[in-house]
Amino acid sequence: MKEEIQLEIVQIAQKILTSPALLDNSDLLLKELHKLYERALIFHFLEKNLPEVLEKNSTNTNHSNTSETTIEKAPEPIISTSGSGWDEIRSQAPEKDIIFEQKNTSSIQKDTGRTLNDSIFSKQLQIGLNDRIAFVTHLFNGSIDEYNKTIAMINNLHTPDECWDFILHKVKPSYNNWQGKEEYEDRFFYIISKRFG
Repeated sequence: MKEEIQLEIVQIAQKILTSPALLDNSDLLLKELHKLYERALIFHFLEKNLPEVLEKNSTNTNHSNTSETTIEKAPEPIISTSGSGWDEIRSQAPEKDIIFEQKNTSSIQKDTGRTLNDSIFSKQLQIGLNDRIAFVTHLFNGSIDEYNKTIAMINNLHTPDECWDFILHKVKPSYNNWQGKEEYEDRFFYIISKRFG
């Protein structure tokens, strides 16, 4: 049986590769590909789940036709993909029980005091990747460490006045007051101002 299925797969594949009519007609090509896929699935299933069926049937078969691989003389498929063939395979397949586990909901409901908006728009700065790259490159002279320290410090400040004082008197002077980088500075200030409402 194993050799017969392999032979069918090879014959269908050769037919697909050598027939120009199949390559020009997508409907016929899909039909042949479907046949090839079915045979491959059957072979895979039998090999993984019922290897003894493949071995038992392969010792009893006659190998005289295996040398003929011409497309015109291809034998009809031995395994039927409809009706009792599939039913027999399904009946021999192991049954798997579906087990549903009850999840512990206490860990999920620990944030009941927060709303969705609170969790999405927390008081931490929300800076997108493109802005982050632009700020590090242009405002912090490529220093990701300095950028991260500045953002961490801003996240720890509680009032807008503290934040603006920190940026204008400590951060900005360290980087030549961001001269010529007003566009990035404005975007940075805009994102920070959103944190404080």
